[in-house]
Amino acid sequence: MTEALRDSVADEIETALDAAAMPWGRRGDDWVIPAGEGMPRELRIRIEDGARVEAALLEWDEITDESHEALAVFLTLAGPGLRGCRGEIDERSARLVARVSVGDMETRLVAVLRGMTAGCRGTAREARALLTPALAGAYLDFHRGTGTE
Repeated sequence: MTEALRDSVADEIETALDAAAMPWGRRGDDWVIPAGEGMPRELRIRIEDGARVEAALLEWDEITDESHEALAVFLTLAGPGLRGCRGEIDERSARLVARVSVGDMETRLVAVLRGMTAGCRGTAREARALLTPALAGAYLDFHRGTGTE
């Protein structure tokens, strides 16, 4: 990405943040919308072939295989309702992520920011519950069709 394009994307990100009427600041090369009233998780935006918006739902030091699998299933099933973002999970965290291409920045970034906010509100508490092994097991049993009545 050229420096001129990077500066243009940065301007569009800041314009979208102002239009969304969300408090924001800079942290290194990223833009940050802090967690607070109306914002359940911190959102981070960075330039990455357009904009990458990310919110950490959970972070952990240790997780059972069952909880990891349950979180992966949960994020996959939640996907259609996440309004422009998707869930990702790795060995240390679960997060919501959205990408906005350079050409769509002006028309989509504000909607993605609002969708990420709603997605965090709708998934964070349930995702955290799945760190409890007994709940993760029951969740997986239900979705495998092996739950007891």
